[in-house]
Amino acid sequence: MSRSEARSSPTSRRLRRSLSVLLVVAVVGLTVAAPVAAASVVFEYTSQPPADDRARMGSTYTHTVAVDTNASDGPVMVTLYHDPAADLSYASYTASLGGQSLDMVVRESTDTVGGRSLTRLTFVNRSPPTTGTETLRLAATFDASEDATTETVFTGGVHGPTGTTLGLTETNVSTSGPDLEPTNLTVPSDPTNREQVTVTGTVENTGEYNATSVAVDLLIDGQPTDTTTIDVPISSSRNVSFNWTPSTIGSHELTLAVDDDDTVLELDETDNRRTTTVTVVSGPRPDLEPTNLTAPSEATNGSTTTVTGTVTNTGTDGAADVGIDLLANGTSVGTTTADVPVGGTVNVSFNWTPSATGERELTLVVDAGDTVLEHDETNNRRNTTVTVSSPTSAEPDDDDGGSSASSGGGGGGGGGGGGSLGTRTIASITGFMGGGSSTTVSVGDSSPRLESIRFEFGEETAGQFGVSELNVPPADTDYPRNYDTVVSLFEVTPPEPVRDDPGTVTVALDRSRLSAIGADPDGLQVERYNKSVGTWETLEHELVSSDDSTVTIRFETPGFPTGDFGTPAYTTFAITTAPAGAASSDAGGATTESETTTVTAPATATDTATAAQTTTPASGTTTSTTFPGFGVGAVAGALAIVLVVVRRRRRNGR
Repeated sequence: MSRSEARSSPTSRRLRRSLSVLLVVAVVGLTVAAPVAAASVVFEYTSQPPADDRARMGSTYTHTVAVDTNASDGPVMVTLYHDPAADLSYASYTASLGGQSLDMVVRESTDTVGGRSLTRLTFVNRSPPTTGTETLRLAATFDASEDATTETVFTGGVHGPTGTTLGLTETNVSTSGPDLEPTNLTVPSDPTNREQVTVTGTVENTGEYNATSVAVDLLIDGQPTDTTTIDVPISSSRNVSFNWTPSTIGSHELTLAVDDDDTVLELDETDNRRTTTVTVVSGPRPDLEPTNLTAPSEATNGSTTTVTGTVTNTGTDGAADVGIDLLANGTSVGTTTADVPVGGTVNVSFNWTPSATGERELTLVVDAGDTVLEHDETNNRRNTTVTVSSPTSAEPDDDDGGSSASSGGGGGGGGGGGGSLGTRTIASITGFMGGGSSTTVSVGDSSPRLESIRFEFGEETAGQFGVSELNVPPADTDYPRNYDTVVSLFEVTPPEPVRDDPGTVTVALDRSRLSAIGADPDGLQVERYNKSVGTWETLEHELVSSDDSTVTIRFETPGFPTGDFGTPAYTTFAITTAPAGAASSDAGGATTESETTTVTAPATATDTATAAQTTTPASGTTTSTTFPGFGVGAVAGALAIVLVVVRRRRRNGR
């Protein structure tokens, strides 16, 4: 049935007659209370309300009534009726007379008309301020339904004093909105894996309102991958496009979703998706895989090791300039590039120098930057584990071969196996500093005099270091002048990068050694042999601590002089109790400061040998309360040398 048929139906006609009766009753009520009106009052529609009107779903609908009147007395009344069950609810009004704002009293009630319950809205003004025939304009605003529906609003009115009525009119109000639908979705057939393609679609609006800021999403296998926003006017369409790069081969479902979060109220919310299925093919692609990684199960810290690997291409296309990296515990230690043909393999080799001890995981990584499009990107790594230990070496014996071995080391390095040491060397330790600025060397039970030595440098360094405690000085080093009160004599080889740099040395001495020679911790002295000038130098020091078992001193050294090029790279230090500077005696027994006799002991064949990362006590070593390693024969020999030197000087008139 059409809307015009509905208006002319018997039910509609009976309803209008009933509403007219209500208006007459209202007129009678108002006339009884009103004064006598003047003749010839104008009260009629300027133009009748429309038979059909519309409102946007979820928005507002404004019903406008325009009446021409010259009534200067009142009341005048405009009445609206609507179904209380309808999806229209009164919100507000505005009114004017002759273009000037007019206040009206609003009354809302419920009437039963023709067996139907209706809501009546009455807008009343009792004293219209007319100055002639003017237009009374009423605009009543209703909140519209969020659904698509049609509701009826009846309009009437009356001038109370004269009973002049407005003819009852009927307006059918339809709530409507846009209707968005994706009408097209196009994807290239058989797209190639990991190759970008363009996906296009079309969105149409077949509704009765424009749609703005409409979100359009591309879903791949149900997951949003891209989005855009468009405006779609009434009876129009808009095109959209997206870039998609497939990541896996096989069947994939693509969906074009319009207003997927339902922010736009539409006539039909069920037609907002369009789906298609495509098959992604592999296409010609390489597939690179490290099929071999070979490294020794054990390596030495600081020593270069060769690591080899093999990369195979099992794909359908060749790969050029492929980056191949070697990682050690996740850090790159080598890189190279190679061309890998289809079905081919390439061998790679790296030189790796470990910088720390312990377990190290080596990883061969192919195409770490993912610059090569491959069939499979998950098989580009291969691992192996290498155990890195500290370097070890042995020192040859320089006497009858008696020796014992024990572990040693400290700080940046560590202990290893032992070797044979002669009676000149009490203990020898070498190690490796792997990047720190300090290291502590523990001598342990290998020495009755020295417990530990700590070195501190002004910057981080790396390299081999060595410490040896001696019975007598090395062959190329003079004896200290106060040799008879030596507490400890040791030589140091620092890492090469800091040999010319100043450093701080902290020495822990066994208290029993000081007690044996009657030395006072407060009276100790530190001397360093400077090979560059061939003399012993006294260094300032401080007493750090002293207890019943250990005496600890600390001193600064301006460097570790090693002499001319080619000389052994160690520096000798002596801790004594004698005052600095020893004097010799002339024939008359007088002490002369200008004459200094240097006593040099004969050197053995292996004075400068050390054992790497080894703490080895020498067998046959004797401990005396004078200079370490001096027996009666050594003292007698030394006195004989002194006498020879003194006699020669006298003969030469010195």
